[in-house]
Amino acid sequence: MAFVRAADALLARLKSASFYRTRISRLLWTVTSNDSVKITKCITSFPLLATCTSDRIPDIPQMPPIEDANIPLNALGEPTFASLGLNSYWPSGWYQAALEFLHVDLNLPWWAAIATTTVVIRLCLIPFVINQRRKLASYTNVMPQIHALQNRMTRARVASDYIEMMKVSQEMQQLMKNNDVNLLNSMGLALIQVPIFLSVFAGLRGMAQLPVESLQTGGLGWFADLTVCDPFYVLPLYSMSSIFLMFEFGADVSSQGLTTGVRLAMRIFPVVGFFMIMHMPSALLWYWSISNTISISQALILRTKPVRTYLKFPEKVNPPPQLGRKKGFVEGFKESMNNSRLLAELEARERMDAERWQKAGMGPIPKTFAYDIRTRTKKPVVTVRGTSVPEKDQSQTVKTSV
Repeated sequence: MAFVRAADALLARLKSASFYRTRISRLLWTVTSNDSVKITKCITSFPLLATCTSDRIPDIPQMPPIEDANIPLNALGEPTFASLGLNSYWPSGWYQAALEFLHVDLNLPWWAAIATTTVVIRLCLIPFVINQRRKLASYTNVMPQIHALQNRMTRARVASDYIEMMKVSQEMQQLMKNNDVNLLNSMGLALIQVPIFLSVFAGLRGMAQLPVESLQTGGLGWFADLTVCDPFYVLPLYSMSSIFLMFEFGADVSSQGLTTGVRLAMRIFPVVGFFMIMHMPSALLWYWSISNTISISQALILRTKPVRTYLKFPEKVNPPPQLGRKKGFVEGFKESMNNSRLLAELEARERMDAERWQKAGMGPIPKTFAYDIRTRTKKPVVTVRGTSVPEKDQSQTVKTSV
């Protein structure tokens, strides 16, 4: 009876629709109760709507067995770095393996492990630091002479005096050879430090972004979570302040050898850099702070006279005082731009001269006369003593006049 009532309700709904109120639809949809019974029997004849029996409903499927992950754990009950995808064969993976050894085997907290690896790395770089300081000290002593030769070279280029340029170039090479100065040697420490810094940076960033769960409680003091930034921004502030101190006191190439623009850029960089690193993970900033502290300590120790004497650093030579007014940053910048523009014009002029010379040797002969003697149509007239005579009578006229 429930199906009969449902069919009657459906037919009544269809009969009330405006779409079926035409004459044809009324004839087609005039349904009696007998028709409702027939429709109900047709619907109940479908197997899906038949009386439900236990043999037609399948059993509830069994849950698949849960496989044991079998994650390898270290002695502290933490997942090993290898199981987390760390400890690769790249230098960053070597650094991560060293940190894992200090943390697991020596039971050091993460902040102490990072500090230990930083100190070990900087101790290994001490011979390179001493060698670089010695080279930079030699370069500082000859820097005024190099600047004077560079100014002579600039004036010779502006005047297109190639002989003077060759002479100045030979003098500069001899000066650098006598004082054992080589710019590549002074960059040796930077070429070593940059790959090390990038490896440490990639290793710590990979551990913080994964993250390694124990890093979240392996910090110190206010930065207990090493995977997030310092909540009080103390570490980024100290890192940039230490970089400023390194620029001011850390290098033997003191402010006497640097232009005003370079010194200004060195003072502005820490301010801009603070906003660039303020949201870095605390693990990176902790490493950077320790490394900068060691750099400042090394620079202060190597500036002392007993240490410089023991390491056989060359004696510092005070440069002669500069004559004339000292140029400011804007004036010096304008002068350098003007010199660059003049040098560019000279190079363009030399290039055009070379192209013209090559074109003159390979191309056709350029026309340098007012008219072409090969295409003249009438004989030229020669004037002798105010009288115009043809060219063929010129010799006779000259003889007669003589």
